[in-house]
Order: sequence, then C-alpha cells, then structure tokens
Amino acid sequence: MLKSLKDLKMRAVVLTEGGKDIGFGHIGRCLSLAQALEERGVSLRFIVRGDSSVEGILKNREYELFDWLKEKVFEYIDDSTIVIVDSYFGDSDFYRRLSGHCGIIVYIDDSRRRDFPRGIVVNPAAGVKKTSYPKQDGLTYLLGSDYALLRKEFWQVPSKTIGQDIQKVMLTFGGSDGVNLSSAILKFFAEKFPSWSKSVVIGSSFRSFEQIQEIKDEKTDLIIHPDANQMRNIMLDCDIAISGGGQTLYELARIGTPAIGICVADNQIQNLEGLAKQGTLEYIGWYNHPSFIQKLEQAIGCLEDINRRKTSSEASRKMIDGQGARRVSREVLSQFYKKVINIRRASVQDMNDVFSLSNDPLVRLNSFHPEVISWDTHQEWFQRKLKSNTTFFFVAYTEGIFCGQVRFETEKEEALIGISLKPFLRGLGLGSYIINEAIRLIEDCNSIKRVKALIKGDNTASIKAFQKAGFGFLADQLVEGYKASVYIKEI
Repeated sequence: MLKSLKDLKMRAVVLTEGGKDIGFGHIGRCLSLAQALEERGVSLRFIVRGDSSVEGILKNREYELFDWLKEKVFEYIDDSTIVIVDSYFGDSDFYRRLSGHCGIIVYIDDSRRRDFPRGIVVNPAAGVKKTSYPKQDGLTYLLGSDYALLRKEFWQVPSKTIGQDIQKVMLTFGGSDGVNLSSAILKFFAEKFPSWSKSVVIGSSFRSFEQIQEIKDEKTDLIIHPDANQMRNIMLDCDIAISGGGQTLYELARIGTPAIGICVADNQIQNLEGLAKQGTLEYIGWYNHPSFIQKLEQAIGCLEDINRRKTSSEASRKMIDGQGARRVSREVLSQFYKKVINIRRASVQDMNDVFSLSNDPLVRLNSFHPEVISWDTHQEWFQRKLKSNTTFFFVAYTEGIFCGQVRFETEKEEALIGISLKPFLRGLGLGSYIINEAIRLIEDCNSIKRVKALIKGDNTASIKAFQKAGFGFLADQLVEGYKASVYIKEI
C-alpha cells in the first residue's frame, strides 16, 4: 500500500517547441505552469522539438530533444499522465490520439488553432473572445488574462515606483529577436534620448551582437540571457519598457511597468490589442510599418506624462495578479484527482489516518471543539462511530493514500455533515465534489430528506465548497459559543 503522496508519482509530460529560429516563448510559459504544478508535487519531463539552444532555458530540468509528433512520444505517456501541449505543429488527429492515451491533457492555445478533443484549453491572451470557442462536452476553457502563465518570480512582487521623469528604459524583444528590433530601437534612443539609461535584454540566440555593440553608448547596458530574478529587477528599476508582443508583456504588466508594445508576429495581435484595450500599454502596431518610428515617438511622448504612466501602471497591476499559473495548476489537479479519488465506508484500519487529520491545525481551528484530541479519546470515539446506527462514516482515498473523511450524523429526516481533507487536496475545489459523492452514498436511506452543514465563523473555503455543492444558506446560530452559518441541501 502506498504510504505518502510522493508514492502517487504524479507525472506530467510537456510537449512543446523552441530554438534559435522560433524563439522560446512556448517553453517559457510551459516552465511557468511547470513551477505551479511542482509546487503541488508533480514531477515533469519536457520533450521539445527544437535545437540545442534550448539547453540554457531547460538547465537542471529533465528534458529530451526530439520530434514528439513521432511514435516515440507514447512511450512516455499512460492513462495516469498529465500532458501539456504548447505547439503550432500538432494536428487534430494527433491530439485525438494523445487525449485517448493520457489521464489529463492541457492545450495552451493562442487563437483556437485546432478543434480540440477532451481536455483543458488555456488561452491567456487578454483579448481572447470566449465566444470563439465552441461549447463541447469534455472540454474546460480557461480563457483570459486571469490565466496568464507567469514565472514564480512574478507571483509576488513589490510595488512599482513611478518617477517624475523618464530616465531609464528597458528594451526586450524575445530570446532570438529575429527581426533585430533591439539594434534599430537602441539606435533610435541613442540619437533621440542620449541622456536616458538603456537596459537592452538580449537572449541566448541573438544573432546581431556585433551590430548592437557598435550602436551602444556609455548609457547602454547589455544584459545577456538574464534569469527571471534579473528580469524582475530590471522591470522594477526602469521607468518604461519597449517590448515585443509575447510573454514578457504580462510580466511587465504584473510589475506595473508602463510599456510600449510592438507586434512582430501574427500570434501576438490578440495579446497586444487586449492589453491596450485595458489601458495597460501603448500599442504602436507592426514593427515594419512605414510610420513605425513616428508612432514610437508619439507613444513615448504620451508616457512622458507621469499621470499617463501612473494610470498604465495601476491598470496593469489590477489586470495581472501573477496567479494565473496556479489557477491553471489547480484546475488540472482538480480534474486529475476527480478521476482517481474513491470514497468508501470507514474501517478500523483508518483510525490512525483520521486521528492525524483531526489534529491538523486548520481542522482544529475550524472545529467547534478546537482543543487537541488525545489518542485515547479518539480511539474510543472512532470505534463508537463505526458501531453507531445513526452515523455514516466515509473516507476518501486514492491508490491507497488517505485523502480525507466525510461523516453524517443522522436524526430522523436530517443528516448533519462534517468534512475534512488532507492539506495536499485543499484549494483545488474538490470539497464540493467529495461532498456530493458522499451524499450519493446515503441517498438510498429513504428517511433522510436533507443534509445540514454547520460552518464555524468566517470559514470562507467551506462556505464556497458547500455553496458549490448545492447547499443554500439558512441562518446564523451559536454552536458551543461560536458563531456558525447553517447551510441546507434537500436530497
């Protein structure tokens, strides 16, 4: 029997692409989701269609480089695997095969590239239209900037200071900067704003290093392949940023750095238009537009107004809270656990697990008898409950791992419910699912017509779980001297 959550060996395989010719945007946002899943105990393997230039971004990670559209990929996947796909190359037939082969599948999308089979579709673009995706059984859509996949260094950030004048500017155009915007825009700033400090972020695949070395002046700092902490610090330090329309825009918005966005690829349009509509950046269109430089000057002129920069910064911070990767992770793991959790009647073999959970600090805090329970007291109580004709006692488990307990105390036509879950399941939205699964197990008892929950104080997590499970608020009352909310569900 498995003894710990680690024995579940929750595994995820990431299928994506990247390299010096196509950049590292897909790998970057997959890494952000990977960090959120690892926080919950999932181990990940990356399989990348690309070249050796990805080694820097994937260092210290388990990864392989090969064309995963070939048969070999299925050697890494079984019906308990979480699969994350961020790619332009997989076709609908491949996705159908993949979805039938794995446990949970996540598609990171930009513009409804495919009609996806079952799974979770994540499109974090600020301008995504929810009506553009068809309603379909077996598909969950996570759409919009609430699901922006940011690296963990951007989950919690300090407040951004907006200075009176612009003195420092950041230039960043992706890992490879295939159209060499860095050189062109650095030249513009060196000529037009020579007194400004310029931080130019250069990726590992940047190809015009000699050219930009010739352009840089004494006020230019070239930052080569910075890590997430360095990027965060540059964004906090600069007054404005000039960026392509990729993932970096969301990190800038999270920091609250006023930005000018430039489109260099079709798949960036939705990001740029959506963020501009929310007032988080100045969008000046395509990099190769004939009046591109004039538009850039106009946008800079707008941002020289401190009030404009403050408004942009506040709108950005309000829009992007940094928790998108965690939200996606919670949905993925919620669906995963719903597939593997079972509920059965409690037995004497569950006594130790229930004892440990009952003395969990949060369980005690939310109990109407918050004092720590002794083993002798628990042992007597547990055995009495197993023998009781008025108690329905269930435990939730998966692969032999104890997950939580649900208990009903019945009197005439009413059952009073109590539920507690192990810490690794909390925050995944599983409470309502387990509540209703347990209620189904007592529905055959014809005398029970309603289930009642007593929720102590302001336990908002429990209130949300019971509301989601179909319970309605009845009244407030005192229980053992504590304020309690009463929720009822007819069955």
